[in-house]
Amino acid sequence: MLEAAQSATSTIEPTPPRLTVSLSRSYEPTLRNVMTVRVKLVSPLPPPAGGIARWTALVMRYARSQSTIRISLLNTALRLRSVTQTSPLARISAGIPQILRCTFSLAQGLARRQVDVVHINCSGQFGIARDLVLATLARLFRVPVVIHIRFGRVPVVLKSDGYEGLLLRRLLAKVNATIAIDSKTANALREHCPGLPVSLIPNCIDTPDWSPRAESEEFGKYVLFAGWLIRAKGIEELLAAWRELHIDGWNLVLAGTYDVAYLDALGLRPGTDSTITVLGEVEHERLMSLMAGCEIFVLPSHTEGFPNSVLEAMSLGRAVIACDVGAIGDMLSEDCGVTVPPRDSAKLGQSIAVLMADSDMRAKLGANAALRAKTLYSLPAVFDQYRALWEHLADRHY
Repeated sequence: MLEAAQSATSTIEPTPPRLTVSLSRSYEPTLRNVMTVRVKLVSPLPPPAGGIARWTALVMRYARSQSTIRISLLNTALRLRSVTQTSPLARISAGIPQILRCTFSLAQGLARRQVDVVHINCSGQFGIARDLVLATLARLFRVPVVIHIRFGRVPVVLKSDGYEGLLLRRLLAKVNATIAIDSKTANALREHCPGLPVSLIPNCIDTPDWSPRAESEEFGKYVLFAGWLIRAKGIEELLAAWRELHIDGWNLVLAGTYDVAYLDALGLRPGTDSTITVLGEVEHERLMSLMAGCEIFVLPSHTEGFPNSVLEAMSLGRAVIACDVGAIGDMLSEDCGVTVPPRDSAKLGQSIAVLMADSDMRAKLGANAALRAKTLYSLPAVFDQYRALWEHLADRHY
């Protein structure tokens, strides 16, 4: 099992973050360049908590200290349905009012000439319809659009004939540039959309000098899962793997929003398993304390983009086990963590058991992960890549 876990970390070669927009000339300061670029960011902001929402809060907070960038938000956070209501009917009934609200808000800013660049975070599925409407509106006002691809299924979706593939291809035809957060997505975009500028830019992490207080006394040695407790996050595979381990002295802590009926269906009623604790949604500060105190962080999602929770766990020097989807293979390569196939509870359980039994391996993976987070994914370095793209597009616009 140890060999399986070790080999899983080297299945994908690391891809360093880079800005791949090809500038036609050297980037000399112009009147437009030295002025503030006004970015309309179409993205969710908590509540509810989520990786993209935390990225939004982080980037907007950092932008307030930058004199050349001003970001205003068009908030796309869920309001009319819960995170567990994922049926097509629920998505459509909640999505139509959101499209109308977002369209009206963006039209106001564009008509008043208050926007230089529109930056849209695209998480796929029915949300692409909203993104297509907003991108089309921006193009009518001749304002450049950046689509930031936030889901890892793009290579498959671009080849499909379903509604998602059709909408995504139409959306990409409307935009001026794209941002991919993993190498597989970047390669698929370049293959299917020749001529469209594609930037490969990772997510970012703020690594302050202070360290969160480790919260470990209450749970002893524990494995932490942080995310929505839904099927797509691999919670069923995680529970199946955990219930087969039979290792004394360890606990599983689940932190994230959940639906009570689904929790009951999973057999997670209070008192049913003394080794599993369900905390529900927790404040970000406490989540960081939970991460700092855990021995292993696990995220067995079926699909991901560039998960902030994995990045945060890496920055805190935790040993990470996650499914090889989206950017996770890039993030955890070169002995920075362990990747397993999605929907494979047996492999997941084997990897958890290996790391439980080997404290040296946990320490090695955590140290490598912390170094990578600090050098490749720091907030200032990544934000500079966003800034370069926004300024380039705004300069061409004017």
